[in-house]
Amino acid sequence: MGMTIGEKIIARAAGVDCVTPGEIHTVDVDYLMSNDGTTHLTIDMFYNQLKNPRIADKDKLVFIIDHNIPAENPKTAAAHKKMREFAKKYDIAFYEGKGVCHQIMLEDFVEPGQFIMGAFWAGFAAMKLGDSLPQPAMVLVMGLCGALGGGLYGVFVAALKVRFGTNETLLTLMLNYIALYFLQFFAETKAGWNFFLDPESARPKFAKFPASAQMITIPIGPFNLNLSLVIALALCALIFIYLNYTKRGYEIAVVGDSPNTARYAGMRVGRIVLRTIFLSAALIGVAGAFHVSSAGVMSASPTNSVGWTGIVVAWLAKLNTVGILVAAVLITVLQFGCQTASATYPAIDANFANLLQGVILFIVLAADFFTRFKLVRRGGKEAVK
Repeated sequence: MGMTIGEKIIARAAGVDCVTPGEIHTVDVDYLMSNDGTTHLTIDMFYNQLKNPRIADKDKLVFIIDHNIPAENPKTAAAHKKMREFAKKYDIAFYEGKGVCHQIMLEDFVEPGQFIMGAFWAGFAAMKLGDSLPQPAMVLVMGLCGALGGGLYGVFVAALKVRFGTNETLLTLMLNYIALYFLQFFAETKAGWNFFLDPESARPKFAKFPASAQMITIPIGPFNLNLSLVIALALCALIFIYLNYTKRGYEIAVVGDSPNTARYAGMRVGRIVLRTIFLSAALIGVAGAFHVSSAGVMSASPTNSVGWTGIVVAWLAKLNTVGILVAAVLITVLQFGCQTASATYPAIDANFANLLQGVILFIVLAADFFTRFKLVRRGGKEAVK
């Protein structure tokens, strides 16, 4: 009789051909999730019973508060506070009030496809060329590879839209899963040809990038400014100019407002759609490339659902380039501010930022509705005019 699916997972993680009931194995886990049922006890053991306490790999740890939320008594509140403070101190991924822990572990790693493909091809360049190029050139090559990988992945969606009239939103959402499992294939396949993995590890594990493939940082006093932030600001300026002061930017505006009008004016709508989606996906690929370059290692879940936040930011800014920049800064401050505050004040939930973000989005959408439409009363009934 063969192994069960659970036994196969353990065998693969332990680096052995098979396991049987009753055996004890040491495994290298992908992630270690701990909820509020026992985490506070583990933290006490960490501080009180270990001679030299340290976190071996903080990127594999996930703390989730879901069992007793909100806290029903001071004892539970103290346990939650202990988790927040420990997660903040050791920079551990922390979730509070976002759902059941097992559901979070599954759903929070569904990533934007173009971002993943950009990260993948940037990682490809890093592992193949990282030792042969200086750091500035290597970061540039990673950005270009990420742009090309993300752009080609996006242009496939654009081609289907132009040829068959498919819905690009639904198609990209479905393709996210393909990109995710494509990356996971390389993350889990231990083979001689898979240069992404650490050859010294007994089980599949991504190898770290060479030093030249890691993002450049600029020291500013006690802080280090990540160069990707400077590049992002420069790209915002270029996009603003492209959309508002070039012929192609005007074509995007016309096609977006009315494809039939664009065709009547002699514009080649299909070509414009292909070009625009390619450029948009390429920018997402660059973001993925710079993200993994900053992390210094590939990951099977590189974005932490940043794509969904991007959708909210775009809607809040009403697709205006300057507005997107402002909204992105404000949402970032809101999210990290709430995380910091929750670690200090137990009464503040870490997900309060998500609540405010949702409220703000609904208010903006409602304001847009009532500025575009007018409610009038006809025959005792309300109608939308």
